[in-house]
Amino acid sequence: NLTTTLYINGVDKSSEGGLGIIREAGSYTVNCTSGESQNYTGSSNQQSYIINKASGNVSLLLNSQANNLTIQYPQQSNITASTLYGTIIIYRDGIDITGENSLNITRAAGYYNITAVSSGNQNYSSASLTRWLNITKASSITTLTFDKASPQTYGTAINTSCSSNNQEGTLKLYRNGIDVTAIENSKNIVLGAGTYNYVCNVTESQNYTNATSSSSFTINKTASQIYLYLNNSRSNITILENSVIAINASLQQGDIGTEIYVYKNGSLIYQGSSPSYNLTNFSLIGLYNITTIYQETQNYTGS
Repeated sequence: NLTTTLYINGVDKSSEGGLGIIREAGSYTVNCTSGESQNYTGSSNQQSYIINKASGNVSLLLNSQANNLTIQYPQQSNITASTLYGTIIIYRDGIDITGENSLNITRAAGYYNITAVSSGNQNYSSASLTRWLNITKASSITTLTFDKASPQTYGTAINTSCSSNNQEGTLKLYRNGIDVTAIENSKNIVLGAGTYNYVCNVTESQNYTNATSSSSFTINKTASQIYLYLNNSRSNITILENSVIAINASLQQGDIGTEIYVYKNGSLIYQGSSPSYNLTNFSLIGLYNITTIYQETQNYTGS
């Protein structure tokens, strides 16, 4: 009887001869050696073989879904990756974010490459899996409000407010195309008579779209008021021939400094700022029309 010895990679594995054994992946050299006897010389036979690694394993879930994911900011996203073999690393656009594994996180809007990489081990190869996380921008909302209903009359203060849910973008209030954010937004302002076009705008930001809202507001002219005095009376008077009387006109409501006009039977006897004073001699008998006029301005009607 000859004695045989089984060597695997130089190690005596004779006890494993004839057995079905699952071996680790790797390169193996198998040598079977028989010793010399009285009638037989010794001999050996050697073969080599390779056991390749089995395919690795990796799992990548986006919000518990094994698929690409689209959500809208500020909805949270959860990236969960795992492997049966070795360790796992998660990359977002090439940046290691393994520390965020399985966490609910509010991420900025963007289109992200999410890749999970399993290191594998001695018997299983490394593996990777990529999914796409699309976080779209939230829709901005602008709100344009007035504290009073349009129209109002001149002299009334209005408060115009421009606001937005987008705190990242630049918020602007425009009146007739002019940026009035700093001087008018949410402030009491007296405007001249006219119709004003307001625009409330917020710019696009990383996480929000842009948005615009608009409205108009009208300020009507205020009625002016002017008094006419004849000898200090606001009533018609009767005088004697060759009497000299004082004719006075006084602006009660209107733009200060605006000229007023006084006429006697259609002839101008005074033009200038209020109040007027004029001593007039009525040498002829007759009926005289004394009229004072305040002409229309931007903010006041004529009277």
